Amino acid sequence: MKICGLDFPEENLKKHFIKRKREGFVKKEEEYLSLIKETLKRADRFYVIRQLQDCVDKLVFFNSLSNWLVIVLMEEKRILTCFKLWKAKTIEGYFRILDFDPYLRDDCVKDSYTEVKRDENSKYGQFIKAVQNRC
Repeated sequence: MKICGLDFPEENLKKHFIKRKREGFVKKEEEYLSLIKETLKRADRFYVIRQLQDCVDKLVFFNSLSNWLVIVLMEEKRILTCFKLWKAKTIEGYFRILDFDPYLRDDCVKDSYTEVKRDENSKYGQFIKAVQNRC
């Protein structure tokens, strides 16, 4: 399924929807799809994360008003997940819970992250703008 120009494979969408429904955050799949689109469109903070497991850039679109985030695999333009931040009060607190280093590591010996800006002249800023313009 395409959402704002990004692919969210049906099997992953179903799996994540069922999990969010079980958590009590959504009741219908259409509601989950709407939350994904709104989070991408209205995100006001953005993070690049690199995880030890695969060492590829994932972009986090975070809406600080709703506390929802969408994680996108940048190179494949694919949505990995969307969920409400509830295990921590802030996104940085969430990254601390996951034991991420607060600077982006090139060596990928540990999970890491850094905040990026929508209006910076980088591949991240351009990707963010393109996604939000398609929503």
